[in-house]
Amino acid sequence: MSDQDILMWIEQKIKGHGLRGLAGLWEMDPGTLHRDVTSLRAGTPTKVFRALVKASMAVEEREVRIRTLMDQMSKGDQRLRSEIDKLHQEIKEMSVVVAQAQDVAKDEQVVRQNAAKDFLKHWIELLKAAGIIDPDDDELHGDAHWIIENGVTNLHYLSLGCAAVALAPDDYKFEGCYKSAARLREGISPEERLNADAGVLRPRPENYGIRNARSLGFRYYPDALWFYGKEDFDLIETWRKCFLDWERKWLGKHEIFDVLASPRRFQSIEQFVLIKRQLESFGYRFYSDYWDAHKKSEASYERMKRFSILRRFWPITSPVVVAAAVYGGIWFVITAIE
Repeated sequence: MSDQDILMWIEQKIKGHGLRGLAGLWEMDPGTLHRDVTSLRAGTPTKVFRALVKASMAVEEREVRIRTLMDQMSKGDQRLRSEIDKLHQEIKEMSVVVAQAQDVAKDEQVVRQNAAKDFLKHWIELLKAAGIIDPDDDELHGDAHWIIENGVTNLHYLSLGCAAVALAPDDYKFEGCYKSAARLREGISPEERLNADAGVLRPRPENYGIRNARSLGFRYYPDALWFYGKEDFDLIETWRKCFLDWERKWLGKHEIFDVLASPRRFQSIEQFVLIKRQLESFGYRFYSDYWDAHKKSEASYERMKRFSILRRFWPITSPVVVAAAVYGGIWFVITAIE
């Protein structure tokens, strides 16, 4: 019997009874059954769960056969009594196997829950040290109940900020985005928060949980590394630095300094413009506060490209910039050379 056959059978049972109903029939915790079914769907079921399902399938198969034979007996065929008695005995034996598998599953659940508490303790201690959870707070917050209930030990959060969103008290408010931990968790499952690739979504959706997944600005989510994915996160952080550099060095300067820009200045503005374009190609949008800077930086970049020949002769053309400084003031030459 293949795992695919087992999966088809259990999917039918879930369809008929619901996950909680089936867990009740098998005297299992719904969270544990959900984890086991998810593993089966992924092709990695535990030996105990596979044995439990196979034994249950065998019991059901014999019960169906008994009903068929009893129906035939009711129509006068009494020769089937011995076969029915044999099936009843097999069901009795199989029920023992099912009960044993259930006992082992319960024991494994206790072991997993204790291990989950140990893994969880590590992260909670880090959050207490960071001041996100009070040192004398021994309550469980956020995803902690789900983690223990499901015996999850794969608690490899991408950063302390990711752990904070998952485990901080509901009313803890993060300064970078002015949202509480409960709001940041809303609409996203604990299982997704443990998936390092959850934020790598192409194309980007409009929303992820209650958060806009496409608009960019200087609002900083503590779990940004997870929310955007590593590649996008690095690009967004570089865009932020480039924007601040543009604000400091470029905005409001005369066009002549684009024409006579140094190779270093060209590389700086090129990086800003190209990263912005790449983020847009991934489906991101920028808050209107940044439109003006983006528009002017695009125009500045195009001017620099048009006069790129001058950068090949920068040691020769730089005196022109110095001469311009005599007319425009020393600050302009510093800006042009940077």
